[in-house]
Amino acid sequence: MTGFRSFFMVLVDALFHPVIAGILLAAILAAIMSTADSQLLVSSSALAEDLYRQLLRKQATQRELVLVGRAAVVLLGLVAYAWAGFGAAFGPVLLISLYWKRMNWHGAIAGVLTGGLVVVIWKQLEGGIFERDAPRRSKGHRALLSKS
Repeated sequence: MTGFRSFFMVLVDALFHPVIAGILLAAILAAIMSTADSQLLVSSSALAEDLYRQLLRKQATQRELVLVGRAAVVLLGLVAYAWAGFGAAFGPVLLISLYWKRMNWHGAIAGVLTGGLVVVIWKQLEGGIFERDAPRRSKGHRALLSKS
């Protein structure tokens, strides 16, 4: 991680005792997880209550609603994965077709297939050169922060 992505971690490490730094970093992770958790909860309960109970089965039991909510969480995870595929497949094709007059349907099909394959293959590639490096810590980063 370079630049702005590791700024908070380096700053916390430079300014606080390791125990306090750990608590502050855990607070950031807690905020991220809380937001993701809330979004999933709202989305799944909206699908269970507003869609399933109101439109499909008005006499649904609480157990059915819980199962529908759990299925909705799984479905939302798959939709998020598919959304990345849609963006990678159709985004470049759309932009190129708007700004390049020689774009044709052969190029569009090739772009959609390539974008979709890149998302699927990229997700499978882990480890080695594809693994994200941990933030690099050196003794000099404290001195750099204190000079500026």
